[in-house]
Amino acid sequence: MDIGRQAMGGMAVRVIGLTLTWATTMCLAHALGPGQYGVWTVIVGLSSLLATVFSFGADQFATRTIASTHQNDSTDLRREACLTHAICLSGTVIGLVVLLGTLCLAGVFNFSLRLQLVLTASLMMFPVIQLIVLRQWITLPLLGTAAAIAPEQILLPLLLIPAVTVLKSVNGSVSVNATVMAYAVCSLTVWAVAMWTSRIGRLIHSGLRDRFEFREILGRVAQAAPFLGSSLVNLIAQVRLMPLVVAAVCGFEDAGRLAVALQMATLVAMPLGVVTLSVMPGCARLHGAGDHEALQHLIRSAATLCVCLAPPIAIGLLVFRNSLFALLGTEYSPSAQLLIVLVIGQLFNACCGPNGAVMQMIGMERVYMKALLVTGVGQMIAVAAAGMAGNLIAVAIAIAASQFASNIVLCLILWRRRRLPLLPYASPSRWFAALRHV
Repeated sequence: MDIGRQAMGGMAVRVIGLTLTWATTMCLAHALGPGQYGVWTVIVGLSSLLATVFSFGADQFATRTIASTHQNDSTDLRREACLTHAICLSGTVIGLVVLLGTLCLAGVFNFSLRLQLVLTASLMMFPVIQLIVLRQWITLPLLGTAAAIAPEQILLPLLLIPAVTVLKSVNGSVSVNATVMAYAVCSLTVWAVAMWTSRIGRLIHSGLRDRFEFREILGRVAQAAPFLGSSLVNLIAQVRLMPLVVAAVCGFEDAGRLAVALQMATLVAMPLGVVTLSVMPGCARLHGAGDHEALQHLIRSAATLCVCLAPPIAIGLLVFRNSLFALLGTEYSPSAQLLIVLVIGQLFNACCGPNGAVMQMIGMERVYMKALLVTGVGQMIAVAAAGMAGNLIAVAIAIAASQFASNIVLCLILWRRRRLPLLPYASPSRWFAALRHV
């Protein structure tokens, strides 16, 4: 299994996306200010949570089933893709009904206007994120890492940044509602182009007349349930929900400052994200074939790639952190100190390799879910406690410490149960071999 080429292709996309992600974050944070940017990150976090819940885990489960299906078997591939879409789009309808009901209750009980704004904006954002994530998980085993992430990493920022810039130049300021609308329009445009110019679009088009029995849909949802659980706790582990917690206990301005630092710090884990997407199909195939030695070599090479590529990004962020946040203005100056702690946590997270993805692809998704549930709940409690104390540095320390604990637990489980060491190769010659291929 050649992950070197896939990872390098994905890395090339992510390097370009790295610059564009930074530019998008800077553009939105500067245009909205800490308070409004805090609201924006809460909307994105809530929408991501809803997209995870109401996919029922079927999107990630499809990555494993499609990877295990012969790539020339168009009938089975079509059916897998269409069944997954049917489940996730049905979930989207259910999620919208739940959101509308919650919004009505918020109006009846006179909840704060900002909370009502978050719920209203999520009505538009949640279906968009659902479609994006669904396309990525199905594209991954069929077309590779670069094809899965390129549209959102490259095309979306190239549309969104000019749109926000134009809105600000015309109106003098940008509201959260306008930002959400711009994001939705740009995302749907990118999604449509990516779908209908790829194999995924052709599979879906050819399967529009396929019919699925209700029993078959329920069976798939039951099969994917462990993936739903692990996706939820993984969402917590990836700190995407942390701005929601901080907004609840500290307010939206502190949530905005933390979110900017988190967005910067997660760039350190960029190699881990690319390598994870690259190895997931290979892990499923090698596990299915019973080739333990090749599987071990695959994940050690993945860990080696992460250790080689993550530290330079961390060093660059720490060296230039003051200059980066100076561009945003004095309102964001506390974020520079938060970044130091968060970068350390993300560096450890990246260097531990794709432990969670490996566990999901080799049939340990239930164990993974339970382990992350414990550490994830602990993280939420620690962050909430630190936030109540009004100390953002303590919040950052809680996030970094929980990432350390979570990765240690997962690596120990993989070693004790499957004798799979998520350790980089010590020999420099094996480093270069890992960079070339597996």
